[in-house]
This record gives sequence, C-alpha cells and structure tokens, in this order.
Amino acid sequence: MAAHYAEDVDSAAVMALLDPYVSSSLGLTYDPAHARVGKQDPVAAVRTIGAAIRHVHLSDNDGSVDQHRPLGTGTIDFPAVLSELHKIGYCGALELELGQHEEYLVSRDYLQQRHAF
Repeated sequence: MAAHYAEDVDSAAVMALLDPYVSSSLGLTYDPAHARVGKQDPVAAVRTIGAAIRHVHLSDNDGSVDQHRPLGTGTIDFPAVLSELHKIGYCGALELELGQHEEYLVSRDYLQQRHAF
C-alpha cells in the first residue's frame, strides 16, 4: 500500500505522521512535480521522506500547477532528483506520467543527454 504524496502538505509533516507506520508494505508514492507545486525543493523532499518512498512518478511543470509535462520542459532538476534517489538507495520503479508518445521520447532524450540513468 502506498499513500499518494499530496501537493499541499509539507514533506516533514508527512513523515511525522507516517513514520511510526512506514514498513515494506506501507509507504509513499513520491512525485517531484507535486513537491514543486507545493513550493518545496524536490531534492530536499527526497532526503526528508526517503525512508518511506515506495514508488516514484515523474513529470515536469513550471511550479504553478501539476502539468504532466515532459521531463526537461519545466523547472525540475531531474538529474539531481534521480541522484538523490540513488543516494538514499531507492531502486524501485520510476513511472513517467505523460500523455502522448512524443512526450515519452522527449523525456527519454532529456535523461540520456544528461546521463541521468
């Protein structure tokens, strides 16, 4: 079971609430785009909630709303986010939350050009 990380909740508050219950079967789906819309640093959020991350959604935005844009077309530093996920030992799924096939290709090219995976 994974609780979906909310845009309007501070990551430290989430961990304070969930920490006593986090286990291999209870954790968070982390979405850096939601952190960005919530005016949080997506990399710092990984550090804060890292022990609870069970799944990761990836899409980009400009910080105003969750736009589900291709990676590299917004304001999120995905190489830094992925590096931080690696540092905390996350080795689970990374799910691109996009609409059109072309958006997946743009995201793939962005990550490959930055050697992010």
